Amino acid sequence: MKKIGMAGDAAKVTRTIKVVMHDNYYEPENISVKEGETVRFLIRNAGEFVHEFNIATGPMHVTHQPEMMMMVEHGVLEPDKWRGHRRDQ
Repeated sequence: MKKIGMAGDAAKVTRTIKVVMHDNYYEPENISVKEGETVRFLIRNAGEFVHEFNIATGPMHVTHQPEMMMMVEHGVLEPDKWRGHRRDQ
């Protein structure tokens, strides 16, 4: 059995879960996956903002939270955009 964060076998996919990211919420609100189940996620950003989508356990998300906060504090660089940065500010 593969663990979270490892690519599954595409031939073993039993269902596809569509996730739509809006600016302040995701659809569906909750997702349930059984242990050992191989699913395919189709992700769409329908919002105006840059979003990220992670699949992880609760403790993994807690560990990742400070990294996300640092990214928000320092800004996100969108595709085809330029951003200046000065260390003295």
